[in-house]
Amino acid sequence: TYNPVSFGDVPAAEWHHDAVNFIAARRIVTGTGNGKFSPDIGATRAMLVTVLHRLSGDSGSHKNSFSDVLSGAWYESAAGWAAANSIVSGVGGGLFAPDKGITREQLAVMLYNYAKFKDYNVSAGEDTNILSYSDALSISDYAYTAMQWACGAGIVKGDTKGRLNPQGAATRAEIAAMLERFIRNVAK
Repeated sequence: TYNPVSFGDVPAAEWHHDAVNFIAARRIVTGTGNGKFSPDIGATRAMLVTVLHRLSGDSGSHKNSFSDVLSGAWYESAAGWAAANSIVSGVGGGLFAPDKGITREQLAVMLYNYAKFKDYNVSAGEDTNILSYSDALSISDYAYTAMQWACGAGIVKGDTKGRLNPQGAATRAEIAAMLERFIRNVAK
């Protein structure tokens, strides 16, 4: 479904304008209220599993197994769905940390796991050399394959200084851009 949407805080001149409109018009993301998208705020783990749950088209209710996801929370079913489908495994100790900000490498890992769940081809990064990025060695071991895949698939791009910023907080604008690239490049 494509329903044109516009946000007062996402002017046409912004680098993320087209990506925000692309995913919002498909009802994969929503605004933050009062006609705003809030592109520069950091996204949380709860936000991302909710977005991926919407993208999946799964409308079922899923049992939550995380002790820090309260019954009735707006993201409860999405967290249960993501855990049941190996998209997330939590942060240890039976916790999900729903309000914790998501990093760019964590976003890549969740997209990679989602792609595997959907049986999309994840071989794009097997031969991708990401060592040309000045901060490639700061990628966490658990996230390296996912970041390599995300770069190879054209989902993650470096900044103007040649950095991937794997430990950097992912903003809502960055998530919009990466989701648009994911949909166009991987989920075709």
